[in-house]
Amino acid sequence: MVGDGPLRKDMDRMIDEMDLRQHVFFTGQVQHKKIPTYINAMDICVIPHSNEYRSPIKLFEYMAMAKPVIAPNTEPIESIITDGINGVLFELENVYSFKKCLKNLMVDKEKRIKIGEAARNTIISKHLWRNNAEKIISLVHGMKSYG
Repeated sequence: MVGDGPLRKDMDRMIDEMDLRQHVFFTGQVQHKKIPTYINAMDICVIPHSNEYRSPIKLFEYMAMAKPVIAPNTEPIESIITDGINGVLFELENVYSFKKCLKNLMVDKEKRIKIGEAARNTIISKHLWRNNAEKIISLVHGMKSYG
């Protein structure tokens, strides 16, 4: 687990209760410039929660690094991730749905690699700043033809 925050004590308690201490490592706070190194070490990246009106920046960072992402099926995330193609979606706040998605990716390395590569291709082809600039220029040119 990379980072730190108000849920750390609760997570420590849960990990101990579930006897998972040997499988979970907490980094604590990490300097921003070192985060790519930690992401690179991950097999699967998780967006545990998101609201209905924004997509988390971490989603783009994980996908750009060709990591398979498991995320909740909120509208902003569904506008980026196609379930099973460039990421895996679980039902928001549904622990069983989350566990099923995580388990499926954990046991299938080939699927993780394929989804990670598709995720990176999605970011490169659709979500770079260059792509946003091209859309704006296209809109401006379209407006000129009406005016």
